[in-house]
Amino acid sequence: MLAQLPVGQREAVELNEIQGLFQQEIADKQGPLSSSANSHVQQGRSKLRQVLFDCCRFEHDRRGNLIGYRRNRSNESHQLDA
Repeated sequence: MLAQLPVGQREAVELNEIQGLFQQEIADKQGPLSSSANSHVQQGRSKLRQVLFDCCRFEHDRRGNLIGYRRNRSNESHQLDA
């Protein structure tokens, strides 16, 4: 689903959320022209959230932990391992 994001947003979200880089580190890594790392991360998160909610319905336990999901366009459902 990350592939559905624009390149700059995708790279920023991957670096921040998956690789654990801080936004300043992302700006340093992407070069001097990328002073908008913060907005790329925020916009990418927002767009990814929309892509996920367009795709799936999520099930949470009473503590708010994700326990499963169901694709919106099929009857396929999935339980997540604890």
